[in-house]
Amino acid sequence: MDCILPEYRLSADSYKELWENCIFVLDTSVLFNIYRYSPGLREEVIDVLGKISPRLWIPYQVAYEYYDNISSVISTEISKYDSIMSIVSSNQKLVIGEIDNNLRRKHTSSSEILIDLDKNVKQLESELDKSFKKIREDIKKKISGYPKKEDFEGIDETINSLLDSKVGKPYSITELEKISDKGANRYDLLLPPGYKDKKDKIGIKLYGDLIIWFQIIDMATEKKVPVIFICDDLKEGWWWRPSGKPLGPRPELVKEFASETKELFWMYSLDRFLEYAPKYIDVEVNVKSIDEAKEYRVDEEKRVIFEDQLDKIGLFAAALDQSKWASAAACLDQFKTAGVAAALDQSKWAGMAAALDQSKWASAAACLDQFKTAGVVAALDQFNKANMVSGSGEKSESKPELSVTSNGSKPSKISRNEKGLKKTKEKKR
Repeated sequence: MDCILPEYRLSADSYKELWENCIFVLDTSVLFNIYRYSPGLREEVIDVLGKISPRLWIPYQVAYEYYDNISSVISTEISKYDSIMSIVSSNQKLVIGEIDNNLRRKHTSSSEILIDLDKNVKQLESELDKSFKKIREDIKKKISGYPKKEDFEGIDETINSLLDSKVGKPYSITELEKISDKGANRYDLLLPPGYKDKKDKIGIKLYGDLIIWFQIIDMATEKKVPVIFICDDLKEGWWWRPSGKPLGPRPELVKEFASETKELFWMYSLDRFLEYAPKYIDVEVNVKSIDEAKEYRVDEEKRVIFEDQLDKIGLFAAALDQSKWASAAACLDQFKTAGVAAALDQSKWAGMAAALDQSKWASAAACLDQFKTAGVVAALDQFNKANMVSGSGEKSESKPELSVTSNGSKPSKISRNEKGLKKTKEKKR
């Protein structure tokens, strides 16, 4: 049954049309895996690609990424051989070391047991040594069948011959700048491909997948052909992976390609391409080769799923940290607000208390002033009353008198001595 949304699944007729008329586009990941495969699988892949060579094509960006990283890929593959031998030797030392370090240790109960079993232990160590030696020899034989550095150079020549005159045109600096601006907007919206590269790439390399995508669209538009994209980069930027495993290309890509080119687009991993190729084109593929390529792809899927889980854990941890900091900040803000409010309340109370204290002091001062004034007035009144009447009605001696001159000038004060002398003279008379 055909899917009502062709971006999720093409019809049987569409698949047939696609395989009959398409251009097969290789991703950089496929070229690198040719170096990583066993010699038998490598030969099978190169043979199938050779048979469809007239319909092969790679974007310029793929060729650029290939030459920019191939030396690192080769070095990694060669170093794996040494790593395997190192792991075997380390495990041998670990096993024998555990026996020597733990069982042969003196002053333990196990050392007494081993006195009688020492010959057996030595025999065990000898047998382990022989077993590990055989393992190393078998590994060396296996490694001898895998390419050395000079053999890798031969693989490069084969790939160059396979893709001669089948490389797209590069973009200009101006075009790359425009793609960078578009890419930033697309990545913010999580539009494929390439947005997953934000975590580990910088500069224009951040938009490598997007450049590949635009160059595929440009080629298909120019040649008016459908495209099958063979890609072993299993990130969700290329693949629709609702349950972790890739089920097909991202629907957004299929829809965008149809909108821009009016042509069909689909994607296959290399093992699935080898599986479906005999059905649609005139090629034969060894089933063992398909199974081996599938095993490699499944291992790669597990690695990608594991990395995705780590990313999610990292995002969750980051979100948790932000949440903690946000909570801490909120608490701090509340603390500050509460502190300000408390300080403000204290200020208000302090102001009120101060005002009350001032009011009290002002009242007390006013009362004291009134008391003082009242006391002074009362004392003055008493003093005046006391001096109003003295004996026969004469004025008090303590109160100074005013004298008036005959010529009407201002009166002058008369001292008590003068008044006393006057009274004395009147009595003598």
